[in-house]
Amino acid sequence: MACQTCHKKKVKCCFSAGENACELCLHLGAKCMPHASQQGKRTDLSGKRTKLLTNERKDELIVEGVKVRASQPGRMKLPEKRNSSDHHTMDTLDVFSQGSRNLWLIGDTNSLECKQISRRVRMDKVGVSTYIICTCVSKLSTAATGTFCIFRRRKEESNSWHLAVVQSFSYLNEDGTDIVHLLEWSGSVMTHGQPSFYKASTWIDFMTHFTLRTFSVEAIEFYYINQVRGNSFDSLPISDATRSAADGGIQCNADGPDRVPKCITIPVHRNGLNHFSLMDLNVEST
Repeated sequence: MACQTCHKKKVKCCFSAGENACELCLHLGAKCMPHASQQGKRTDLSGKRTKLLTNERKDELIVEGVKVRASQPGRMKLPEKRNSSDHHTMDTLDVFSQGSRNLWLIGDTNSLECKQISRRVRMDKVGVSTYIICTCVSKLSTAATGTFCIFRRRKEESNSWHLAVVQSFSYLNEDGTDIVHLLEWSGSVMTHGQPSFYKASTWIDFMTHFTLRTFSVEAIEFYYINQVRGNSFDSLPISDATRSAADGGIQCNADGPDRVPKCITIPVHRNGLNHFSLMDLNVEST
């Protein structure tokens, strides 16, 4: 058995013949006392167990009366129960993602909530209507008529985002400006964060939810979009093309931006003349 001095210095404890102290203690002039091993005699295990449980509880949240535990950094596993209070939830995926992008969610009115994300995320298809930027625009028609978009006025103090449908673009006008005609959503919201225009099946029904706006292209910040959550026209589910087959993360649709269904034919505004067959739209130039 090693003495206390040798045990502390982690060296071999050697005794010379006829000596009551080891060689190291004799050299140091220290009192040579045997070291008593504490192996198998720990009394602090209950305290460490309490501390461990305390640390585990830091990883728990109470969501609607249900304990929820964070199984991985950056990812929170939520209860399976879905209702109006948890339809904003999403999982952050621990995979490489370059840059950041915006998500837009339908609010209590026709205003949009913008959330910037810097990591790939995964979410259920059921819940409040949510949109991402669509960068796949190779299949767009020249005027992009009937295509869904997000925009905001560059000089507007509120800096709020608006959901819209492209009516048409007018390029190379006489004064040199490029003009876009947008049908801005000005209608109401159904339960669970679904725009009411998704119930429309004809142009007559559809137009009552929108206001026609005319902008210089330079006056607005504008993006084409894909819906990644919520029901669409005819209560159809979100396309599987908005989900990655590798990890289930949301992505834009390779077929291009979302469009109104073919049953809704949008009249086109060209050459500064209003060719709408129905004049009930509120026309605003900005």
